[in-house]
Amino acid sequence: MLNVEFQGTHVKTVRALLDTMKEMFTGPQPLIFSDEGLTIGNINSSKSAVMKLHIEPKFFTGYKISDDARFGLSIDNLVKVFSKSPKEKATVRLSFEDATNKVDIRYEESHVVTTYQLPMHVIEESKENLQILKKSIELPLNINISCPPGFLRERLADIVPAFGNSANKVVNIAFDPNTKSLCLKTGPDSTDFGATITIPESETIKIIATDDTKDVTTSDYDLEYLLMIQKLDAIADSVSIEFAQDRPLRILYSLADGHITFMTLFAPIEKDKDS
Repeated sequence: MLNVEFQGTHVKTVRALLDTMKEMFTGPQPLIFSDEGLTIGNINSSKSAVMKLHIEPKFFTGYKISDDARFGLSIDNLVKVFSKSPKEKATVRLSFEDATNKVDIRYEESHVVTTYQLPMHVIEESKENLQILKKSIELPLNINISCPPGFLRERLADIVPAFGNSANKVVNIAFDPNTKSLCLKTGPDSTDFGATITIPESETIKIIATDDTKDVTTSDYDLEYLLMIQKLDAIADSVSIEFAQDRPLRILYSLADGHITFMTLFAPIEKDKDS
């Protein structure tokens, strides 16, 4: 038995999380409900992006489970349920009984109740994927940037106009320990158009290097992936960006007064050995 409920602005937060997940993944997503809350972890088909979401029980206005529950729900169906803009007093209740193979989602708004039935999917978690998820969280990365909400979204808005679209475009992220500054660079494209942003450390942007190297740390990433998650940047309580020389980029969001953590890891783009 499972019965969880959330209300108001939390409905909007869940909608933003679902929209972000749909950008990154397709098909059924594995949901795990336990005494510690809801956990969703997945790896995209090319293994170039990893995501782990954890929502604590305190986020919900009601959270009741009889046993740990593991099942899959279509991300497309979930997005459909949350497609309309919720009002301040909207209430969503998700429930299922062990004897059924469907999940009921009850959406109440202004005394109007809509109930959706979503088919459950059996999710077989491979040992390889579980190991990748575990390593993604524990992977040591020597540059850590703590920044305010909206920072990443605003900086991407500065450099994206350099391109008509973001497909197959690269953003270079670099940290210079000598100037204690962060640099984001895109381009040049086929017309030699590009953009470079230099961001010094400040009271709101803290940069920590866990080693004593005096060399610039730099790595290339897919711009499209960064644009996929920028919606969360606008509603997060805090944001942490971690990277290392030619290693993955890890972004950690804390949302809903710390009751939600969203981690995503993007593989670096390999540099041309001849360049």
